[in-house]
Amino acid sequence: MSMVVPNPLPPDEDRGPILLGVMIVSLALAVTVIALRVWVRVNMIKKLGVDDWFMIAALPFMIVNQALSYASFPYGFGRHIYYLEPTDIMNAMKFNAIAQIFNIISFYLVKASIVLFLIRLITHVHKTKRIILWISFTILTIANLEATIVAIFQCQPLERQWNPTKPGHCWSRDVFQNSAYMLSGVTILTDIIYLIMPVVYLWDLQVPPKKKVAIFALLGVGSVSMGCSIAVIFWLRDLRLEMDVTYAILPLACLKFAELNIAVVVGCIPALQPLFRKMFGPGSTLPGYSGRSGQSGQLAQKASFKLSALKGSGSQPSEISRGSQCSDGDRCRLTGVKIENEFRVVREGEQQV
Repeated sequence: MSMVVPNPLPPDEDRGPILLGVMIVSLALAVTVIALRVWVRVNMIKKLGVDDWFMIAALPFMIVNQALSYASFPYGFGRHIYYLEPTDIMNAMKFNAIAQIFNIISFYLVKASIVLFLIRLITHVHKTKRIILWISFTILTIANLEATIVAIFQCQPLERQWNPTKPGHCWSRDVFQNSAYMLSGVTILTDIIYLIMPVVYLWDLQVPPKKKVAIFALLGVGSVSMGCSIAVIFWLRDLRLEMDVTYAILPLACLKFAELNIAVVVGCIPALQPLFRKMFGPGSTLPGYSGRSGQSGQLAQKASFKLSALKGSGSQPSEISRGSQCSDGDRCRLTGVKIENEFRVVREGEQQV
């Protein structure tokens, strides 16, 4: 393997431990929030949604991704390529190339979980928002499928990606580069949609200031993941002509791990609202999420009802209001209402059955 060797050589430093630290912290955080999400859904909600299954499915791919990255460290991943033996270079790049496939799949599953949760959140609201989310989900799926195909089939056989002496052929490097650019662009676009949609959804609700702060803090964390996606584009551009790839790729690898695991945290926090409510009281939950019967997205809005007396009860209808903290499926406390007969609750505008 021939390359231009700089003179003088850079110091033989190893940046692998930096990536290892990022991997350990981010994976521990991701495993914790996913485990809490599953516990809440199974033990408190008694139901797992499709978005939960997508997030659960992402975890083994994340673990394999990071295990493959860890396996590349003994072969010099994180060190300057000029100090490595040819066989070590091939082994380091082999584990990195395979890890990329698992990274793409795991990140897709996490993003899919987020958009499916948002779709479930606004199921009973605006049709236009649902259409936008489904279109973004379709684009996200197509982009990740294309990136996975390129990552697997850019060289035939796959081994030629890290072993140029292996007989076979590879597509132009521009194909992989353009695929990575496209995937990053789609990721940024969908991040913007998934950040703006909750803001539009929650802005007009009667939400206490403290909850609004919590909402925007969560969205701010999500914007960090988008920032990582933007930074990835610039690192991809600089890495294209880089020969010292085993050393220069470390910042990109750190960004990809941070991008993935921040998305996991942002995707799981809304599902932990029943746990927060149990630990800190009703005021600790974010609006727009109801943990009952596995349902989310039931708006906490004021609604007017009337109590219609059942036939034969001899009582007159009465007017009550459902408070802003009651959501569909909740049992609302009727303060100051004395019920002496059986009544049926009917929404205004609906006909009594």
